[in-house]
Amino acid sequence: MGEQKRQSRFLTLRKYLSVLSKRDKIRVVAILLFQVLLGFLDLIGVVLVGTLGIIATKNLDTSTTDSRFIYFLDLMGLGNATFTKQVIFVSGITLSFLIVRTLISIFIIRKVLYFLARRGAVISKELVGKVLTQNLLQVQKRSTQESLFALTEGVQTLVLQVLAPSVILVSDLIILIILAVGLFLIDPITALCTILLFLIVGRVLHQMMFVNARILGTQSRKFRIQSSEKVVEVLTSYRESIVRGRRNYYANLIGDLRQELANVTARTSFLPYISKYVIESFVLIGAILAMVYQFLTQDPASAIATLGVFLAGGARIAPLVLRVQQGIVSIRGNVAQAMPTLDLIDEVARIRYEFENDVKFNDTHQDFIAEVVVEALSFEYPGRNNSAVKEIEFKIKQGDVVAIIGESGSGKTTLIDLLLGVLEPAQGRIQISGVSPKEAILKWPGAISYVPQNIEVINGTILENLILGYAIEEVNQLAIERVLKLSSLDDFVSKLPNGLNTFVGERGSNVSGGQRQRLGIARALLTCPQLLVLDEATSALDLKTETQITKDIIGLRGMTTLIIVAHRINTIINADLVLYLENGKVKGAGKFTEIKHLISHLIDTPDPN
Repeated sequence: MGEQKRQSRFLTLRKYLSVLSKRDKIRVVAILLFQVLLGFLDLIGVVLVGTLGIIATKNLDTSTTDSRFIYFLDLMGLGNATFTKQVIFVSGITLSFLIVRTLISIFIIRKVLYFLARRGAVISKELVGKVLTQNLLQVQKRSTQESLFALTEGVQTLVLQVLAPSVILVSDLIILIILAVGLFLIDPITALCTILLFLIVGRVLHQMMFVNARILGTQSRKFRIQSSEKVVEVLTSYRESIVRGRRNYYANLIGDLRQELANVTARTSFLPYISKYVIESFVLIGAILAMVYQFLTQDPASAIATLGVFLAGGARIAPLVLRVQQGIVSIRGNVAQAMPTLDLIDEVARIRYEFENDVKFNDTHQDFIAEVVVEALSFEYPGRNNSAVKEIEFKIKQGDVVAIIGESGSGKTTLIDLLLGVLEPAQGRIQISGVSPKEAILKWPGAISYVPQNIEVINGTILENLILGYAIEEVNQLAIERVLKLSSLDDFVSKLPNGLNTFVGERGSNVSGGQRQRLGIARALLTCPQLLVLDEATSALDLKTETQITKDIIGLRGMTTLIIVAHRINTIINADLVLYLENGKVKGAGKFTEIKHLISHLIDTPDPN
């Protein structure tokens, strides 16, 4: 059991360090080596305090000697100096050593925190890049709030509340060892008793706090994520929640979760005070026992000198022990909070992701051929016994208009996700312009565009939503004017006081559902895609606007290959190929007139009135 725990701790340590590059690890080692130097500065300062003690007793009693400290005075050339000169010189050197050591320590800790904070930003960047290379099912394994926590707050907790304290903890342990060895050389018995005392303190605090720290860290993470999820849940379903009279339910539920989090936070914040008072009490007891022992076993001068050294050493050791103990407790609790980030790092560890220069806005797509070949395509969702799509085959020529139709659950969405490369086929293959969808997107960014049924908008301006993913200076005005006209947004935008700089509000609260959908269509058309996929993209539009936009989109025939999931007859009737899906299989394929008898029950015929 003990061996398993040691292996678990080793693996956990490796997991922490895995977020650091080789160069970063070298920097950490350099910091630790520098801490060795600071440890020796601490030790010299402590010995100098003892030297001051021997100077004081020697002035009171000239027969008093202690060869250990007299030798130290001779080494500094002060053996025969006057009392005043010895006191001033030794006091000055002692203060200099201790102050310089403190200033250097502050400088190093500041550097460590800045270094790891910057590293945290890099880790977030790398994790986001790797997560976005995963397929849709892997991304959806975590809730949005869990992913958000793991990529942001979890990373910050890992680097600033786990890694930074770990580096400082090791540094403090190095200094503690150096001071303990130095004190042992001065007085072995007193040093051993001091070490034993602090070991007892450490054990007592371990029993009192460490287990609690991990439990509290886990609870804190859970309540943070749950409360955030409920806030997002009620805000995104605002209308339904109000109409159903669930306002008080959500207010009470969120309040209860925040209350639980407040209790956990308070208990976590109280833990350091326990260690502070316990250590202070033990240090006071130790100082009294050391004083009694020194005066019982040594002459007054040696006792005062040695006691001075141990009191000075204790003054340095006690804060170090306190920091070490609190650091371990803090790390234990924060590891539990950072666990989603650590798990995510494990999950994407094997994903190779190279950051390249960001691709600029492009609307030419040279050499891209908008042909789609689907061969023996099958896909099955994990945990399901039946295939979502099974042995689908078809070919789309460049410039064709293809309509996909089928009842809910027939496999339309899965087929679209496979065509877009967000899902990987279990069997068969898809080729777009002669390569897989993922390769096509990487090679010709912007050549393929997608319009979902539910358009996501950000809390920004119309222009920011239109150019989503591009910098404003990259997109020219002519491209913007072109897509505004194609999506029938030009008249709407021209009547707004602030035009394109009008804010759409949170989740598009300042625009209608139809305007939001037209904004999504304009966004997709911005890069002049040669392959455009529309998934019920006009379902929220009124008949007149839908007819106009459909006419404009169909007008792209020959220049742009169109794949449209739709049920409107005015879309289907103009298609070069209609694919009818049922239970994941193609039950009919051909012109509208050829399969009309199969799909008549699925077609929405516009009301002539």
